[in-house]
Amino acid sequence: MKNLKKLRKDQLKGIAGGAKLPIIEYCMYYCNGTVICAACSDDFQCPVTGGEIM
Repeated sequence: MKNLKKLRKDQLKGIAGGAKLPIIEYCMYYCNGTVICAACSDDFQCPVTGGEIM
């Protein structure tokens, strides 16, 4: 096993045949005292919980 060679990420992608996927950025939102981690969005809305339904 002495013929091992360290590969760069772009070399690994070529070997695996994988496509480049878009990287999703995550943001922290504060909703009614709860911190929510979700994909960043300009139109994020806090989810409605059972205690908030009128």
